[in-house]
Amino acid sequence: MPAQIPSPDPTSFATDKQGRLLVATLGGVFRLESDADPGPPRPDGGMPGTPDGGPAPRPLSALTENGPWLPKASGMAVDATRHVYVSDDFTVHVVDAAGASSAYLTRDEAASAAGLGHVEEFFDIDVGPDGKLYVLLSNAALDDTTRTDTIVTASAAHQATRLGDLAPLTRARMTVIGAGTVGYYTSSEFWSATGAGAQNIYAAAALDWDTEYCVIRDVISGFGTVAFLPSCSWRPIQVGTVTGGPLATLYQPIAPFSLFAEHFGCGAKDPAGGFYFMVTDIGGHNPRLVHLPETGTGAAVPAPVPTEPTLGAVSVNRGGGLFDDCLMAVAPDGVIYVESSNGIWKIAK
Repeated sequence: MPAQIPSPDPTSFATDKQGRLLVATLGGVFRLESDADPGPPRPDGGMPGTPDGGPAPRPLSALTENGPWLPKASGMAVDATRHVYVSDDFTVHVVDAAGASSAYLTRDEAASAAGLGHVEEFFDIDVGPDGKLYVLLSNAALDDTTRTDTIVTASAAHQATRLGDLAPLTRARMTVIGAGTVGYYTSSEFWSATGAGAQNIYAAAALDWDTEYCVIRDVISGFGTVAFLPSCSWRPIQVGTVTGGPLATLYQPIAPFSLFAEHFGCGAKDPAGGFYFMVTDIGGHNPRLVHLPETGTGAAVPAPVPTEPTLGAVSVNRGGGLFDDCLMAVAPDGVIYVESSNGIWKIAK
């Protein structure tokens, strides 16, 4: 650097829209103005058209803030036509590419079409490689341990086909791991299910989940690989396979008591390979989108995915904490959708 930071105690770094370095220190915030010595090039050579030679930012836009947004959404998915599905306890809503929303599947429709006596709640949704919408639903509330959980599929609005029944789950989350096959988890194990029955993929001993203090927040399928996102920031993100292959650490978040502690709020599979995650500092500040590879070595470094405007600027303009708890889905063409605390946001290439 042609100019040194006068304070010896830097705490964090950033760049502005012109690519200039910002350094926060215990003695103040400093900006490097000089461009006489730009320093070494990026290891990958970068890409033209941006101040730092990095990848061009992805434009960020609100798909809608008053249509399908659900403060307590339970699931989110997107298909090849960029139809976004968002579920609450009672209805699966669909938003078309133009932003118009409508009811896609209600509890009564699901019960009637799938031959179920009663549907009490929708728990989770996902879109499979066959283009169908998969729905995890139940005939009773989550706290009823005598209930039966059921997987149904839908190829069109207002219809459903029963795939199979499951025993009551301790965690009402699932992901599609192949055509006609879903993965779901209890508080300590990961299972798969088809219309023919269920099979244990990872037992509690293999996953080593701390079920007293730290359960799994979500499981993300890459249709061959699965990533397990813990609910506590001190446990690593793990990656395995849908056939029960060896587990590996994909990434170990920075410790919760560190100055730069990380909270991974939600994630989704990247159709081109790997996984996207929404990360904030502990407390919901400084949201950013990152990408991790599909195989775990324990040495992976999250690659930032820039947006224009930044997620932090969008969050601050809406009062903060916008992306702390979220849902995420990625269309087959790579467009990313995020359900935040005030709407659905689209991050396009």
